[in-house]
Amino acid sequence: MPFCIFLFISIFLFSIYTKPKTEFFILYAIGAFLSIIFYFITLETKNYSLRLIISYLYLTYLFAFFTYIGTIENTDSHATSIVVFLCIFSFLILDISPRVNATIIIYYLIFTITTFLVKPLGLAIEDVVNTTTFTIIGAILGRNYRKVKLIGFETEREAKENEHMDFLTKLPNRRLMYLKVVENESKNSDPKITGVFMLDIDFFKLYNDNKGHIEGDICLQTISKLFIKISKEFQIDIYRYGGEEFIGFYYGVDEDKFEDLVYYIAEEIRNLKISFEESEKKIITASIGYTFNSIIGEKTTNQLIDISDKALYKAKNSGRDNVKKL
Repeated sequence: MPFCIFLFISIFLFSIYTKPKTEFFILYAIGAFLSIIFYFITLETKNYSLRLIISYLYLTYLFAFFTYIGTIENTDSHATSIVVFLCIFSFLILDISPRVNATIIIYYLIFTITTFLVKPLGLAIEDVVNTTTFTIIGAILGRNYRKVKLIGFETEREAKENEHMDFLTKLPNRRLMYLKVVENESKNSDPKITGVFMLDIDFFKLYNDNKGHIEGDICLQTISKLFIKISKEFQIDIYRYGGEEFIGFYYGVDEDKFEDLVYYIAEEIRNLKISFEESEKKIITASIGYTFNSIIGEKTTNQLIDISDKALYKAKNSGRDNVKKL
């Protein structure tokens, strides 16, 4: 789009210098105006569908512009501009191939019919042959170009997603947690984080040492699947804080409900019945510390995290497999 703006502004300025016919001047002016308008619209909107529609509309104008120049205004010369446009059209828009190819075919048919209507037969045949050849070449190259670009976009999207996702557990990671804290601390953020819990899998180092790291990873993945399920069912976000530690943010206003949820999580981890013969309970358990903002906004999210961390140490020092509140 920036290229199109440059193109039309250049042509527009050149048209003023060369003093063309009125209809040419109008076409140049419309093109320059539309280029700027469409460019700023695509900058402002994040709606991909709207940007796509605007792009197709703009390229349809370009097609009409070059068709007019190459056929109606120049009936006795070759339509070089429209041949080039149809050749490079596939490179100008990132959309699925069937839709792009269908648009090229429609443009091509319109140009072909117009050419045979207004140009001498011999010249029309030459123009259509040239256009056909270069349009096919452009469509083939454009298809490969779009595939490469779309693969690049998908790779970039996955990279950004992985940046905020813990690879092993598929839970949001600590980095995303801190971004959420910053967002929640902003004055207009809604809903506010009202409760925080921190959870530590009991004696996980002993489990790793006896079972091996592969079994340790499987254990973390099993528990994380439970957390993902709970996150979807309740008003809570759960992150992997690090190692065998996890943290949860609650957004409700019912303290009793949050307390019940914390005890429910501890019970559900027991119900997984992950074998741990070396422990006193013979299964994997967890210690949890939590806190709640009795008055919304009384404490910052960072303060809630710090208090829940202290509550977790209290739970661990009380014999593990415990839930403590501060």
